[in-house]
Amino acid sequence: MTGVQTCALPIYNNTGLKHCFTQIPISILTSGLPNIFVSIDSLDLPTALLASPSSDLTSHPSLPTLLEKIRSTAASQFDIPLSLASPKITLLGPLPADGFTSSAGVFVHPDEADLLVRAVSSGDFHATIPGTTLGALNLGLGIPGTVVHDVARSAGNAPAQDGDVITVRAAHAAGVSSASVRFEGEGEARTPTSVVMMRTAREIMRGTIECPERIFNGELVE
Repeated sequence: MTGVQTCALPIYNNTGLKHCFTQIPISILTSGLPNIFVSIDSLDLPTALLASPSSDLTSHPSLPTLLEKIRSTAASQFDIPLSLASPKITLLGPLPADGFTSSAGVFVHPDEADLLVRAVSSGDFHATIPGTTLGALNLGLGIPGTVVHDVARSAGNAPAQDGDVITVRAAHAAGVSSASVRFEGEGEARTPTSVVMMRTAREIMRGTIECPERIFNGELVE
C-alpha cells in the first residue's frame, strides 16, 4: 500500500510562560509502514547532526522529545495507529558541502548521494536506513511537493530518472543506500508500481558451507 500526505503540522510547544504552535512541514509516505519525513532545517538544527553518533542524538537536549511530539501529533491528525515502531520518522537534509566520513570510516562525497537522512524507529536513531523507510523516501523523491522532493531540489539534486524509473541515493551515518521506483501515469494519476532497493552499508555474514561432491555432479539427494 502506498499513500502520500504533505502538510504544515501544528506542534504545541510549552516553554514555561510562553505557549505557542509551531508549523513544521512534513510529508507522510506509506510503503509497508507509514513514514514521516521532516527537513532538519525546519527544526533550526545543523545538518551535520544527521551524521552524528547515535549517543549524541539520544542525549540532545530537545531533539528526541520534539521528534516524538511530531510523530504522535501526525498520528493523531491523520488517524494513523500509534505504536513504538509506527509511524517511523526520518530527518532529511543536504549533504555537507565537503562531504563526511561514515561510521565505517568511508568518505562520502556530496556527489555520491542525493540527500542525507537519519531514521528513527522504535525510539532508536538508526545508523543506516530501514527498508520501508528507503522505499517511502524513493516515493517522495518522485512526487513534487513532498518534503523529500523539496530537500533534494534545494540541494541541487534532480532525481536520477530512466524512463518511468526514479532512483534515490540516501546517505546516512554508515554509508549510502539506494532504491529505484517505477511509476505509471502522469500528474495526479501518477502511481508507483514496483520498487527495487540495494543496501550495502555493511557486510552481513561471511562463511563456508560443506556440500557433498555428488551435488556438483548433478546427483539427486534423497
